[in-house]
Amino acid sequence: MKKKLILLLFAFTVTNTFAQVPATANTGNVFSNKVVHPVAKVPLDEASILIYDYDGSLFSFDLESEQIGWTIKATDAHTEMCANQLTLQD
Repeated sequence: MKKKLILLLFAFTVTNTFAQVPATANTGNVFSNKVVHPVAKVPLDEASILIYDYDGSLFSFDLESEQIGWTIKATDAHTEMCANQLTLQD
């Protein structure tokens, strides 16, 4: 029985190794010939900070006007706690 199992395992191994489907030939251009433009430089806002909230959202807070500039939240944010364990309170 052990000899039959080893023979069967060997047969499956050989079949999986040599009976793979060959890859299709890629005749298209794999590189893009589009012109790359540099990203426009944006001036640094020195009166703002980035804050990561407990629900996984990231927002910018303006220190001078004390208002939130923008908020972004990932659609797959599954972490419900702050990574750096920093809490802002009034």
